[in-house]
Amino acid sequence: MTSDDTKKPFELNYADTGSDVDMDAQGVETIKREVQVNINFKLNDHTGFIRQHSKVFPLYAIAIGRPDNPNIKDTYYLQLSKEDLDYLITKHKIIKVHFTPCINASGAFGFNPRKVPFGNGRAHVSHTTAREIWEIAQKQWIKVSWNDRQWCFQYEEPIDKSIFPTDEELDEMWPTEDFSKMLSRGLKQEDVIITSLEATPIQRALGACK
Repeated sequence: MTSDDTKKPFELNYADTGSDVDMDAQGVETIKREVQVNINFKLNDHTGFIRQHSKVFPLYAIAIGRPDNPNIKDTYYLQLSKEDLDYLITKHKIIKVHFTPCINASGAFGFNPRKVPFGNGRAHVSHTTAREIWEIAQKQWIKVSWNDRQWCFQYEEPIDKSIFPTDEELDEMWPTEDFSKMLSRGLKQEDVIITSLEATPIQRALGACK
């Protein structure tokens, strides 16, 4: 089994994010309605019973405090050259996130951002239990919750498993659009992609601007 830390980062495909303008057979331009992609699909009591897909999209990320309120951190996902990434790692804490497609029993779909150990960082119980949840949710319907006392994820099975979609029915519930295209579009919609060290959030983190 490939470890979380050695999975190759996912490269976003900006060509997949689509155009805002379409043209019909008569050459008339119409505005396309772009479906919002949920890139922060929460695994908690409110989500209900869920399944997770086996596909994983790894990305490096950086959390940076807001100028007006440093206690609130915004997470940005990095699409940098290896040289720039290696440099940034020496200057600021970098995290690794695995996006996994998720769906609940009602058909609500999104990507769950799962933090994984990176570099010399030790795997916390939250990392290991999140991975266990991902492996279990590929096989059965479960409801996930957070244990405040033990700082870990936990899950429960439904009382009546027969009322939930079968694996064959689940296959029909997943979106037909390519997951990588959807994730690329969702990250672009949220404007959380950083492609250069010159980006303002990075410059602020490095102390090059206020």
